Amino acid sequence: MCDRKELNFSVFIIHHLAQAWGTTPAFVYKILNDTHIMDDYIIGCYDTLHTQGEKALVEDITEFVREKGVKIWLFIMVQVCFANQKILNYV
Repeated sequence: MCDRKELNFSVFIIHHLAQAWGTTPAFVYKILNDTHIMDDYIIGCYDTLHTQGEKALVEDITEFVREKGVKIWLFIMVQVCFANQKILNYV
């Protein structure tokens, strides 16, 4: 469980990663949660991380996600294909 400042920081990170990755905050949260980066790193290391700048945070966490074996571009492509399929189903 995290307190309000950690929650606000997590939301800040999620939105900036979403912008950098060209995807949605919900998708970023799923990746961070599935890889345990959200709890173990972002919330767990809040005291250190919150002193860093936005650009450094985005680069650091993006690299950490890659080290966990996540191919960000692949997940984004899957997301786009899934969204397109939903659109096609409504046409």
